[in-house]
Amino acid sequence: VGGGGAPLYSPYEGYPNVLHTQDLNHFCKVEIVQDTLILHVVDISNAMIDAIEIIEGVLPSHLLGSVTLFSGSGDVQDILIEADGLSVNPDNAGYYGLNLDPGVYDVTASLEGYEIQLFEDIEISYGTETTLDVTMYETSIGDTWTTLETNILYSHPNPFREQTVILCQISAFSPVRLTIFDISGHQVTVLVDGQLPAGDHSVIWNGTDGSGNDVSSGIYFVRLTTGNSTATESCVLIR
Repeated sequence: VGGGGAPLYSPYEGYPNVLHTQDLNHFCKVEIVQDTLILHVVDISNAMIDAIEIIEGVLPSHLLGSVTLFSGSGDVQDILIEADGLSVNPDNAGYYGLNLDPGVYDVTASLEGYEIQLFEDIEISYGTETTLDVTMYETSIGDTWTTLETNILYSHPNPFREQTVILCQISAFSPVRLTIFDISGHQVTVLVDGQLPAGDHSVIWNGTDGSGNDVSSGIYFVRLTTGNSTATESCVLIR
């Protein structure tokens, strides 16, 4: 919220942990009931914009982030984010938040017509916010690569902090190129560029670019290209 007496300014959306912003005149109503502070934000017609409760001595822990649809005609608000029996739908901008007790969770994102996204071992710490951004892919797109005879590709852990192991299966001796791209489509690094025999192969990516510099947190795409097919999978780096 802003101060009184000045015109509206454009919020700085790049500020850490800002998920959603609005430019509008508003009031903040504060009520204290015993050990609980209740804040309601309303516009000049008294319509509710947002609300929050703060309990003295209690620091909540959150899982939050944004969800995007890579393609297709689905509605981002219909995506279901679930963790340990608790669930939430994103708002119309794709942002979601889920209050969770401290612990380690498996988180899923699901939407009819799209691949279920599973994120294992997401750690929620007391009094902190853990960010998990999700990209949803149409089922038809996912089936294109998972049913290929030439290769299978996935990474674990995903999301990862220090390194992830990329596993692939090559059905025949062929030239192989394994490349990491950022969400803008720019090449980050090439992990493999040469001939590989048929069989299972694993490659470690430690979150660095081609020069050995650490890359920032975010969504990255692993692309495996063999002699006659291409597979793409996403992974999430959390610093």
